[in-house]
Amino acid sequence: MIRRFALLLIATATVASCGSSQTLSNNVPTNSIPRPLPRSVQEILDKPLYDGATVAYRVEDLDTGEVVYDSRSSDLVIIASVRKLFSSGLALDALGAEYRFRTPVYRQGVVGNGVLNGNLVLVASGDLTMGGRRGPNDTIALTELDHSEANSGGNAIAPPQDPLAGFKELAQEVASSGITEIAGDVVIDDRLYEAYPFSDPSGEFLANSVFVNDNIIDVLMSPTQVGQPAEIRLSPLTEAFSIVSTLQTIAGNGQPFAELETGETPDGTVQQGFVSGTVPVDGAPLFTGVYPYLQTIRVKNPSSFARTVFIEALRDAGVTVNAATVAANPSNLLPVQNSYASDMLVAELVSAPFEQYVNYILKTSYNLGAETALMLFGVDKGVRTQSAALAVEASQLANSYGIAPSQYEFPNGSGQGLTRATPIAVNTFLRVVAGKSFASAFRDSLTVIGSPGLLTENPVISNDPSLVGAIGHIFAKSGTRGTLASGDKILLDSRASAGYIDTKSGRHLIFTMVVNNVGPFDEFIQSFQVFEDLDTIAAILWRDL
Repeated sequence: MIRRFALLLIATATVASCGSSQTLSNNVPTNSIPRPLPRSVQEILDKPLYDGATVAYRVEDLDTGEVVYDSRSSDLVIIASVRKLFSSGLALDALGAEYRFRTPVYRQGVVGNGVLNGNLVLVASGDLTMGGRRGPNDTIALTELDHSEANSGGNAIAPPQDPLAGFKELAQEVASSGITEIAGDVVIDDRLYEAYPFSDPSGEFLANSVFVNDNIIDVLMSPTQVGQPAEIRLSPLTEAFSIVSTLQTIAGNGQPFAELETGETPDGTVQQGFVSGTVPVDGAPLFTGVYPYLQTIRVKNPSSFARTVFIEALRDAGVTVNAATVAANPSNLLPVQNSYASDMLVAELVSAPFEQYVNYILKTSYNLGAETALMLFGVDKGVRTQSAALAVEASQLANSYGIAPSQYEFPNGSGQGLTRATPIAVNTFLRVVAGKSFASAFRDSLTVIGSPGLLTENPVISNDPSLVGAIGHIFAKSGTRGTLASGDKILLDSRASAGYIDTKSGRHLIFTMVVNNVGPFDEFIQSFQVFEDLDTIAAILWRDL
């Protein structure tokens, strides 16, 4: 049970393979009268746990349009990360499942005797991975507890792939083009869209189209000898970031604890991290039960950080760079946007298909990834600001999906903050997507409820012979929002789940279930029951419909 702690204060989904799926029909719902809930479902919702809570749901037959179960489905309720269905789905609709990011590098100037008498420019494309997380068969590899949520959840699993792989590939291509020395500077063109404020437990920054390791530094901590400084490893390792640590190894078998802060060197060029706390020598970090213990620090200036990383990769590839390795990104050297000549192209990084990025965003509930999906959707529609992207999204939802702006409140693309929608709006979106050409890719990006895994197991489902067959047949996106109440108690503002169910009898359902305002709880573990209850209800629907 304790390993579900990460899901409380973050809107998260988990990593599981959905397998193959079919494109479903897109019928308009009928005006059928919903039936009473099954007794086994009503007994769950009648628990004292839900006294005073707001419970809203809508279950529909995807093929016939029948509204099977419905309660308060026209109410605006907090859906948290279920919102990511919209931002990721619309980006998938706009760009296509097979879209690939292309990150080019251009030279500005003439090359003579291997020397580029000018600048080298990397044009950021919004590629979230930049060659990192590369898996087999053109996939993006995921961990079961993503590092982007390490600070919210208390621990995570660092991606094992080289986070700088794409920058190294580009550097090798630059060297192969015949450039051995750069007399000018190295510049990152981050103008794909305008930067916007982004905040999560790893820190605040202005997000743009440049990414290195999800724009976080992984701080991996392990014990050494009792009374000695703990071991600290950083990923990625670069001159752009340094660490100061007073983290100590202590005796015992408790949980590790670390406080992370960030700042800059006096000249403002190198970001610094400061780590303090204790690491028990016989301790067992949350979820994984083994060291290293992982927390993260947010990269404050992605463009300058990426510039340093790229220069380091160029030098490792044998290219001499005369400019300073660590410095502010010299954006004043950039030409007019989109004025690069094709004959000046010296390198290009091509990504995995976009459907893999949607899989990444939805399965790990990647907040910055969902925000980026919204921005990429906006760019495709001809706008470059977050507010404009939200406005174009509203127009698209109204005109192409039949969802009026009164049916939702989306302050951003990820579900952070007070994000609300009606269950009718969520189901309508799921229904329309089911008739799209990318329906299979979208559904395969959802979590498979109840499947074995670090964060997907539900003891009720796996231990009930009548429900265990539901595993592999419920595909959903979850959302969670929790806040601190008085007396350090926890109020579960929302637990939501929405997606598709292929029932035991062969029916195809769409569903949205939301519980708002549960608690407050004295301990985190008390709220985990809500997560299991919603998953169990979905399994009962699989069994009984």
